[in-house]
Amino acid sequence: MTVRPILNPKGFLASALVTLLFPLFLLSSSALAAGQPAGKESFYQLERQIQLGFQGPASGKPTALALDSKGRLFVVCSLTNEIRVFDPSGRLLFAFGQEPTKQGKGKGKGVTLSEPSGIAIDKQDRVYVSDLATDKILIYSSDGELKGQFPLHQPEKGRDLCAPFIAYNPFDNRLYISDACNHQIGVYTLSGELKATFGTAGGGDGELSGPAHIAFDSRGNIYVVDAGNFRVQSFSPDFKFRYAFGKNGTKEGEFIRPYGLAIDARDRIYVSDFISNSVQVFNQKGEYLDSMRQSSNPRLFSQPLGLAWANNKIYVVNAETKVVSVFDVSK
Repeated sequence: MTVRPILNPKGFLASALVTLLFPLFLLSSSALAAGQPAGKESFYQLERQIQLGFQGPASGKPTALALDSKGRLFVVCSLTNEIRVFDPSGRLLFAFGQEPTKQGKGKGKGVTLSEPSGIAIDKQDRVYVSDLATDKILIYSSDGELKGQFPLHQPEKGRDLCAPFIAYNPFDNRLYISDACNHQIGVYTLSGELKATFGTAGGGDGELSGPAHIAFDSRGNIYVVDAGNFRVQSFSPDFKFRYAFGKNGTKEGEFIRPYGLAIDARDRIYVSDFISNSVQVFNQKGEYLDSMRQSSNPRLFSQPLGLAWANNKIYVVNAETKVVSVFDVSK
């Protein structure tokens, strides 16, 4: 029997595997969003909130995002099976991935997304979207035109891959794809050739349980949200284990359901947790720095999922409110 990813974007709150791996309780956002210590100056500032244009609780469900070289924002919307594209000011430009007659500017050439979950954009502004239902990566131009696709399943090895998350590594020009079924990371060329894998199932150093989002620091080190083990692991560019941080809990530096990951120009590490409604920040050693918050808005985050960094800004997708929160982190 195939075990689907523990963080399936369409059913992550009801997954049976989540029930097995995670505690059966919900945490108020206040546990990790206590008031800012007196006299402590924040290095982040909420700049704006981008409304994604969905109405009603059953529409949209944004889960991930990425930015191109023009600063345009590409947002994965899993329930509507589309990618929505916004200009830097937050104005909706077009969408692609749905039925061709509804795509607007995007040109899918008859191929639609079935269950989009992850997204990455390379140096040439090619857009890569992982489709959880078909176990494929679809490749689009920045205008939403389908340019190619490649499968992720490995029938010759007699196993399925569950690949909800994808990241582009600018250091080696390859795609890193988390395989939540086999608890490993696959490294692919941009045309879909598998070059390497790392990670095995387990809870030890370098072992993974339901890996989620992936990010890279300024030295090319690799960071993986090890969701089933409630932590983040760091690997060297040649895939050797470096260190891990985090554990299950409600205190600072602990996680309930870690999900999104981003790293800024100062190598600060941002981790979203969609149950505690928090985004925690760590230094390059994995030491806790802060939890992003706004004193006037204790519900700043509402099911924060995907994160992205670009141009000294951190972008946070809020699945429940269907908003992208944009923070200036230039300090």
